[in-house]
Amino acid sequence: MNRKKNFIIFVVVAIGIMLVLRQFILSMPFVMGVTYVLLIGIYLATSLYRRSKRIALLNDRCDPEAFMNITIQQEALTGKNKKNQAILQLDKAAAYLCMGEDEKALATLLSIQEQFIKNPQLKIVHTINLILAYYATGDIESAERIYEQEIGLLLPTNRQMKRALQILTGERYYYIGKHKECIDYFEAFLKQASVQKAMHKRQYAGINYVMALSNIELENQQKAEKQLQKVLENGHKLAIVNEAKLRLSEISAVTS
Repeated sequence: MNRKKNFIIFVVVAIGIMLVLRQFILSMPFVMGVTYVLLIGIYLATSLYRRSKRIALLNDRCDPEAFMNITIQQEALTGKNKKNQAILQLDKAAAYLCMGEDEKALATLLSIQEQFIKNPQLKIVHTINLILAYYATGDIESAERIYEQEIGLLLPTNRQMKRALQILTGERYYYIGKHKECIDYFEAFLKQASVQKAMHKRQYAGINYVMALSNIELENQQKAEKQLQKVLENGHKLAIVNEAKLRLSEISAVTS
C-alpha cells in the first residue's frame, strides 16, 4: 500500500514539474530530461533525510525498538533490491545488539551475503558488529580471529568509521580480560576534543558501561557507580540501561 502511495506521489510530482517547466522551455525532450534530473535529486535527498532521521532513533534517542519498527517498514518499501535489503539487515542487527538480543544479531549478520556489502563503510559496519556479536554471545575465539584477520585491512572512509573502530579497540580490551587497559584507553579516548564533540549518546553510554564493568572487575566500585549513572542518563531504552540498574543495585548492596 505504501509503495503504491509513493508511486502516485512520484507521478504527480513529475507531472507538476513538467507543467511548470513547460511554461518556460519549449523543447519537450529537454523538459523531460530536466524533470528526470530533478526527480533523481529529490529522491536522493529524501532518502538521505529519511535515513538520517531513522538512524538518529538509534544513535541519539537510543530507542532500538522504534528504530527496528521503522526499519521493518522501510524493508516493505525497498522491495527486492538485494543491496538495499542487505543494508537494512545491517541496521536490524545493530538494533538487536542494542536490545540485548545478541543471538539474533549474530544470526542476522551471518545471513548477509558479502557481495552486497563491498562498500568500505558497509564492510566496516558489518565487521565491527559481527565481532561484537561474537563477543556478546561468548564466542571470544571467533571474535578474535576476525579482529586479527580483518580489522587491519579495513580502510575507514570518514571520521565516524574511524571512531567506531577506535571504540571497538577499547571494547575488545574488556572482552579479552584486559580491564585496566580498557579503562586507560577509554579515559584517554574521551578526553579528545573531537570525540567529545561528535560522540553519539549510544556510543557514550556504551563506553561508560564497558568502563564500569572493567572497574567492577578491578573492585573500583565508586568509579563504576559514576559510570553506570552516566549509562542511565544517556542510554534511554538501550538494553544496557537495565543491566546498569542491576549492577548499581549490586554495588549498593555490597557497600551499604
